[in-house]
Amino acid sequence: MDAGHTVTKAVLFDATGRAVARGSGPVPLKTPQPHWVERDMDDVWRTAFQAIAACLAEAGPDAGRAVAAVGLAGHGDGLYAVDEFGRPVRAGIVAMDTRAEPMLVEWRRTPVWSRALELSGTVPFAGSPAALLAWLARHEPGALVQARWLLSCKDWLRLRLTGAVATDPTDASASFTDLRRGGYSPELLDLYGLGALARLLPPVLACDAVSGTVTREAAALTGLIAGTPVVTGAHDVDAAALGIGGTTPGELCLIAGSFSINQVVSERPVVDPRWQVRHFVRPGQWMSMSTSPASVANLEWFLRVTGAPADQRYGVHEAIGREVEACL
Repeated sequence: MDAGHTVTKAVLFDATGRAVARGSGPVPLKTPQPHWVERDMDDVWRTAFQAIAACLAEAGPDAGRAVAAVGLAGHGDGLYAVDEFGRPVRAGIVAMDTRAEPMLVEWRRTPVWSRALELSGTVPFAGSPAALLAWLARHEPGALVQARWLLSCKDWLRLRLTGAVATDPTDASASFTDLRRGGYSPELLDLYGLGALARLLPPVLACDAVSGTVTREAAALTGLIAGTPVVTGAHDVDAAALGIGGTTPGELCLIAGSFSINQVVSERPVVDPRWQVRHFVRPGQWMSMSTSPASVANLEWFLRVTGAPADQRYGVHEAIGREVEACL
């Protein structure tokens, strides 16, 4: 399952890697205030379990019994906060949100900027967890009092599938992990003034670790079998490189999704404020990426304001996907 900014997809693969069935659905984005880009977290889950159910229905009767495991990918950055019972404490915030831009203006005037780059391999941007968490601490402290875990998109969906809380190195390294040693960095958290909120960060497990199994409730909604293993998964940019075979160090991959992304895997971190450096799915490797929210999301906006019917908009997305597949 892959949960992007605009569409959530579920694909069933056989043991050779051949796709045999698919299901998908859009997840609406909301802008309740200027610069805010949010989504209802229950809608995110509803679209996900419906996509899985549609995929298994296409595969045929009892397809869920043949599923060996569930893998997860999802959009990076943003913030999905839940309480101790696993319920959202507010709407999910996605990476296209820019409400935290004033935090960046403040940080650029201080040593925070250069030290963050040195420690984490990236400077924060408005949609990064560091900036959003600092904004919430200042403007919505009540939400953080209620919160028990701060998750990424895929981690929220895994929580709903399994009841288990975790993240992986690729998503964890968005803001708060040590670039070279890995693991959460107390110095980074203190640098952003967020040291007291370290308790909200989820455990970090390997991308291919079994981090939970499908619950009875999730099985009833999806058609999967209760007890099916679910792995931790990865940030969708890393997962895309893995999926298309673009994992050789020095090999460039281009993604035309909600964000336009140029990425390359390396065996040592190459740090520069013009791009982000994060841990890759394989230990001892890093992924450098240059991103811009100027791809499918802009196309979706253009088609919406010009009045294109919803079915035509989705058809355009599919046509672009076919063109990209043909090029690859």
